[in-house]
Amino acid sequence: LKLLASRSVRNIDQYNKLFDSVTPSLFDAVDDELGWRHRGVAHDGLCRATQRLDLGEMVTEIAKVFGQERRSAEVRVVVDAEPGVAIEGASGQLRQVLWNLLRNAVAAMPGGGCVRLAVSRRDRTNGAAEAVLSVSDTGIGIPREDLDHIFEPFFSRRVDGTGLGLAITARIVEDHKGTIEVSSEVGKGTTFALRFAAAA
Repeated sequence: LKLLASRSVRNIDQYNKLFDSVTPSLFDAVDDELGWRHRGVAHDGLCRATQRLDLGEMVTEIAKVFGQERRSAEVRVVVDAEPGVAIEGASGQLRQVLWNLLRNAVAAMPGGGCVRLAVSRRDRTNGAAEAVLSVSDTGIGIPREDLDHIFEPFFSRRVDGTGLGLAITARIVEDHKGTIEVSSEVGKGTTFALRFAAAA
């Protein structure tokens, strides 16, 4: 993780090769740091092992853990999950995606606010179904000129930021053959929308 954050790793090819080499140990370390095993959160054992996941149940679970961890009365987390929306994925990685987005949302609301997590199932134009997970906040928003860069490794406007959280998030979503989009308005908030193929 320290090597990933090193400014000596500056181009995308180096980043991708390094990401592939450290991802398994990185997510094992993340699981230990966040203490999933001690909070009664089921773990799939291998960060890349895929299984059928109920997206709504996972989001509700992570929101509960996040709320216990943060214990902030100023930030309210609301879950609006359609039941039975399932995908095939690696639960450890997808938990980290959601955790990253929740942390960013809270950081964007220094004066408090609301984070809304929504899960739904939609039909694509080709007839296939997709699972949509959105994370919305009522924070400071992202300037238009930064929107094209937020998923780039090492891009961050935060003084204490490494610029890796959203880059790793985007890479995990891509590895799951999904997409991630962001919309934002300065002074009003930001929404990240993640789309995956829905499991039958």
